[in-house]
Amino acid sequence: EQVAAVRSLTNVCIIFLPLPIFWSLYFQTYSTWIYQARAMDRNLPILGRICPDQPQSLNPLFDIVLIPLLSQVIYPLLQKWNLRPKPLLKMTIGMGFAVACYVVAGIVQIAVEQHPVTTLVVHGVTIYEGGVSVLWQIPQYLLLSIAECLFAVSGLEFADSEAPLSMRTALQAVWYVNIGIANVFVIFITIFLPDVSALLFFFYAGLMLIATIIFALLSLPYRYRKPPPSYSNKMIRNLPSTLTSQYDTRSSVQM
Repeated sequence: EQVAAVRSLTNVCIIFLPLPIFWSLYFQTYSTWIYQARAMDRNLPILGRICPDQPQSLNPLFDIVLIPLLSQVIYPLLQKWNLRPKPLLKMTIGMGFAVACYVVAGIVQIAVEQHPVTTLVVHGVTIYEGGVSVLWQIPQYLLLSIAECLFAVSGLEFADSEAPLSMRTALQAVWYVNIGIANVFVIFITIFLPDVSALLFFFYAGLMLIATIIFALLSLPYRYRKPPPSYSNKMIRNLPSTLTSQYDTRSSVQM
């Protein structure tokens, strides 16, 4: 039985090999996305001039809406149509959304570079003119939140359902080791691409596309130990604790 448990853990770990690429993209919201926002027009109606890190609040706000939307509406609707996407498929789709997210971010960055914000000081008052509105970051935050809900929640669901009881702690450790590897990976990327540019965003998009293809190929021959759980209220009640532990690691990656 112990040998079978170790074999099951090994199979899951092989599938998890491309995961650090996703996390290296996800945690850019705490570094490159802030630098991108700094070069944008951050003057908003009513709110005034916001700080470059304040758009980050969009991610948890989108999560609050998307998680129940997926769990209570979209997944049950798919189930009524006899469509039950398994966790690995949902993770693959989530990675696809991450690719789209960075393509959008790269396009926004091109506009930012072509239309810089100009700073004027008139009678001691600083005036900011021109530039691309920071509101154009909303689509990439939305796409990343969708990717997170599909990838992270489904990944934790997959790890919990596929790991034998004796290996669940080990598999959770593997999940967080992947996040640690992503930290190191970002450091190396920053050495070679230190500037926040459209090239950097498109590089991450291409890297994520390759990782998505590899992940999909690794997932195809996988045989589930037991049927994935249906979209039940029990699964919904389990989400907050897993998401809380997931968010505890967010601040670990910086450029």
